[in-house]
Amino acid sequence: MRRLPPLNALRMFEASARRSSFAAAAEELFVSASAVSHQIKTLEEYLGITLFSRSKREVELTTPGEQFLISVKHALDEIEMATHRLMTNQETKVVQISVAPNFLTRWLMPRISRFRELYPDIELQINASMGLLDFNRSSTDMAVYYGNGEWDDIEVHFLQKVMLVPVCSPKLLNGKHPLSVPEDLRHHTLIYVSKRKWEWENWLHLAGADFITPQGPSPAIQRSTS
Repeated sequence: MRRLPPLNALRMFEASARRSSFAAAAEELFVSASAVSHQIKTLEEYLGITLFSRSKREVELTTPGEQFLISVKHALDEIEMATHRLMTNQETKVVQISVAPNFLTRWLMPRISRFRELYPDIELQINASMGLLDFNRSSTDMAVYYGNGEWDDIEVHFLQKVMLVPVCSPKLLNGKHPLSVPEDLRHHTLIYVSKRKWEWENWLHLAGADFITPQGPSPAIQRSTS
């Protein structure tokens, strides 16, 4: 027998965590705030863990609560998608795709309309993600990743190369430390995507300035691809 907490309590936990409020979760789920509070308390007693720190106007997840939320949200998402697939017209074919956000916005989305015209009987379900999937434990049919393609137990097809291009404000071309060669970057703050800190190091190495070690806590979002 599976040892699972009540599904209703998990729904209320996820809604309360997402809305940071028992009252807001109650409004969303069409129940009373006291019912939500009672279910959360029952869940905490079942787990033996405090999931929320409470105040008069809002609630905040504890560290164990944040960790638990990740798994609960994923499980509820899977149940929701499975239910949707089951209730969808059986003649409609569903293809689930996981793609990197940048690929989704710059390449895939502009082509969705054309795909729908060519294949109106296929429903695309798209998930934007940077993490590698375990296809044995996921209902995803295919994924588009950035990498070298050396992934075990996955059939891989090369799509295209990606070019990393550093960009800067034109004002940095002049001033106290003007930029003219890669080594000049030592005098400036390097902005990077927080989950891909290695991109600067790789680019600097290819540019012949690998002695520069990117430092600092400055996450950023600027990247150019071709």
